[in-house]
Amino acid sequence: MVYRHPSPTSQAFQLAFTNLLEIMHSEKSNYIIESDINLNLLKYQIDTHSILSLGCVSRINKPTRFSSTHQPSLLHHIYTNIIDDDTTTGIALYDISDHIPVFANFNFYPKCAKKYRPKIRCLKSFDLPSFLEDLNTALFDLDFHN
Repeated sequence: MVYRHPSPTSQAFQLAFTNLLEIMHSEKSNYIIESDINLNLLKYQIDTHSILSLGCVSRINKPTRFSSTHQPSLLHHIYTNIIDDDTTTGIALYDISDHIPVFANFNFYPKCAKKYRPKIRCLKSFDLPSFLEDLNTALFDLDFHN
């Protein structure tokens, strides 16, 4: 989560944010950054060229704040370098305040361990004593309590 207090200048924040993305890109890290950076991307532009060159995309592109005294604004963001078709991001239509929450649903699949491949015995050169020894070892290693 990244938060930037509303202030008149945003250049220092933009530089620090881009530096953070460069570090994560150089470490080949996957990341998801949810932010309330108080920069209206409908009005101001973060340096999108450098962000895109680092493999990062903004997943929110519609207004997230509505006010009777101001134009709609895009203040809440989700940035990531994880690009897949199973990702769902959006804006939750929940009007508890003038700020509307954003969400992301990333489907992460655990890496599967390699399947156990049983020992294959060539029957052309079958050796009964060797087979019985292997069988005895396998039975000894079994855990009958589980």
